[in-house]
Amino acid sequence: MTAGDTFSRRNRYTGATKAITIREDAPERLRVTVIDTSLDLGLRPSELRSTISYVLRVRQDPSNWSEYPNIWHEVQRLVHNCEWFRVYDIIEALYAQFSDVSDKAARFAEEINDCFIEEGVGWQLVNGKVVTRGPESFESVVTAATAALNDTGRPTAAGHL
Repeated sequence: MTAGDTFSRRNRYTGATKAITIREDAPERLRVTVIDTSLDLGLRPSELRSTISYVLRVRQDPSNWSEYPNIWHEVQRLVHNCEWFRVYDIIEALYAQFSDVSDKAARFAEEINDCFIEEGVGWQLVNGKVVTRGPESFESVVTAATAALNDTGRPTAAGHL
């Protein structure tokens, strides 16, 4: 069974939305969600390792040649030991890898965004980019400001928002 086919999803049960308390961290649960969701969507540990190694600019361990347990443990070690902001780089890179198959990219984004909400992380994955997330009123103000800056010929300022 995949995460998209759970009792709570089918019946639209969710817990209370957590307040955003995390901006500069990548909690363990997010790190687990990134790699587990990638596996659920069909990536092999070696494919994950290739992407993660590229993002982190580290050499793949040449002595690890079997998918399980060697490469799988290497993937886990890399993701769980990297700096928090690199996890977000990995998320964007993996989304790009799934973008050839729209349902997989959408599913990846859904799983990551659900985790962000459940963990109180102030980020969201939108069109393959991790961007700021806030209360609904905050989101509407940022969206309106970005549109206004684009309309007035200030794309650089809009990009910063």
